[in-house]
Amino acid sequence: AFFGKYFAPYDPPATDYAAKLSAPGGSHLFGTDNVGRDVLSRILYGAGNSFILTFIMIAIVSVLGTVVFATGSMTAAKVFGGLLDTVIMRLTDILLAFPDTVFAIAIVGMMGPGLLNTVIALSFVWWTKYARMARGLASVIRTKDYITEARFGGVGTAGILFRYALPNIVPQ
Repeated sequence: AFFGKYFAPYDPPATDYAAKLSAPGGSHLFGTDNVGRDVLSRILYGAGNSFILTFIMIAIVSVLGTVVFATGSMTAAKVFGGLLDTVIMRLTDILLAFPDTVFAIAIVGMMGPGLLNTVIALSFVWWTKYARMARGLASVIRTKDYITEARFGGVGTAGILFRYALPNIVPQ
């Protein structure tokens, strides 16, 4: 999908009115659309864009949901007595109550059309799943003996997060 545009036989936006709505086969393997654009070329170009945008979106969502909210959960439990953790998780519960696609469409409707706005909207909707999973893992890790021993050994919150908690959360 990433290298599809290099194998496209035609320029995707190029029109050929003489070949409009031609059946698959011959010089147009997937046929043409109503203005004569080659369907295979359009699919190959679109697949590359989809691949890149999906990779960016998953990177944003996984970093936001895992790193930020796992560290927030561990820090909030120690510093704020769990109040911030509760607020973050209630916000997550509210966002999880809405259907993903409908909520993303509503966000894009408010922000305006475009690929960047779509990526932002889907990232805003999907981080909740990663945050919920990261919070559960952080809650389990927070009670482990090696975390308690690290605290008694004088390791600070940042050291516990980056040396002990995140290495155990991120792979999962």
